[in-house]
Amino acid sequence: MAAARGLSMFAKYPFLPEAKKHLARYGITLESFSDPAYRRVIERAKRRILDAIEYGDEIGPWSVSDDDLVELASFPLAVVMVAAIGDRRLMRRFALAEASLAVKLLESEDPGWRDEMVLRIAREVFGLDVKADGRIVGGVQYDYSLGLRDCLRGAVGFNRPEWKLVNRILDHGRVLVTSRELIRLMKDRIMSHILGLLEKAGRPRGLPKPVEEAIEDVRRRLPSKPIELDLKSLKSGPDTWPPCMRAIADQLLSGQNVSHFANFAFASFLANIG
Repeated sequence: MAAARGLSMFAKYPFLPEAKKHLARYGITLESFSDPAYRRVIERAKRRILDAIEYGDEIGPWSVSDDDLVELASFPLAVVMVAAIGDRRLMRRFALAEASLAVKLLESEDPGWRDEMVLRIAREVFGLDVKADGRIVGGVQYDYSLGLRDCLRGAVGFNRPEWKLVNRILDHGRVLVTSRELIRLMKDRIMSHILGLLEKAGRPRGLPKPVEEAIEDVRRRLPSKPIELDLKSLKSGPDTWPPCMRAIADQLLSGQNVSHFANFAFASFLANIG
């Protein structure tokens, strides 16, 4: 995967494991951001966070920097900055926006390369049981088949009839899906993965002064009404949610810790109704 498009690919999909290794080649560390030469990276990292707050799921490819190295380096820095702020609502909003951006970038790729990329991300990054297929049924081309278990887990947040198992095409325990459907199913995995990166980052301290200043600027711009941070871009309010999702939302909004499973389920739900 790394050899395919190098820096340009990692700039668009910085959550890939190889992206971290690729960035390490440039010798950029947190201490590097004390140097004014890296000011553009700090500004882009701050903009990623502010765009997440403002646009959430409505974020688009227009937000991406035209400098691939700046774009790539800004992602882990933005993760550190969000983690340092320590607001769980902001963490979920940021993860949702980044997952939405990745999905839209994947959907805009050249079909041939996109399908290969989607397959490799699904398998190698998220461990999904997915295989290339390509058969046409009822005039619809199904690019992949997905293991039943992964399909059921991935579709938990979808309420549309077409995602009900009785409306899917099953073949020997596998569910046929289109490229677009598989990308949508991966959205919650990307969001959950980014939430994991934020949790792993802890609460960073002693950051370079320019980074601390950028963090303070973000803090000043956080919405005064916390619930807007999570719900601004959703098409339906909590009153229409399943009781289990409302219960998890209430816990999260009150600042309580929830189980990894609950976090994953809620991330999936938000990603797919957003």
